[in-house]
Amino acid sequence: MVVCMTSAKPSTLSIAMAVSKTDAPRISRWKTTQGPLSEVANRAFAIAADGLSMGKSWSLAQICHHLAVVVENTVQGSGDNRPPKRWSQLTPHQRLMRRAVKSLMLSTGWFPTGAPAPESVQPPADISLEQALSRLRAATEAFDAKFITPGSSWGYHSLLGKMSGRAWRRFHHIHAAHHFSFLKKPDA
Repeated sequence: MVVCMTSAKPSTLSIAMAVSKTDAPRISRWKTTQGPLSEVANRAFAIAADGLSMGKSWSLAQICHHLAVVVENTVQGSGDNRPPKRWSQLTPHQRLMRRAVKSLMLSTGWFPTGAPAPESVQPPADISLEQALSRLRAATEAFDAKFITPGSSWGYHSLLGKMSGRAWRRFHHIHAAHHFSFLKKPDA
């Protein structure tokens, strides 16, 4: 299934869903869990040890860097529990579609394919694997520490809206599985 979320201007959002054969797993996905997020970093280290390094368009280092930045953004949050201003501009139908996508993703483990990552979380071309793995390890450990801290505040996902710590953890496991599923051995 492919979901394209495009926004011609902040107040409009079109969501198109279509069945796609490209969602078939490219490598066996590990079970997405509700366990500690550090399992994502452990999986990245295991993938590196297995020699899987090239993805569809990003290397393992770029994937790890991207995942680390997204997790860091979740940990740091905005410090504001109010929805972003752009959410007030959404129609009831647009809000319903976002809730439906969020529910589908978190309940089934499905992740939309084909949508480019926002520029703010795009990885550099020249990131080293060691640097990226280290950053991912630190980000997931910081997330796990925040997750077990009573009273932690969790912010909004730019497309999915307000999420609890448990929903964020599930999202990050699903997001990592999505990216890791593209990896293969070089020249395989």
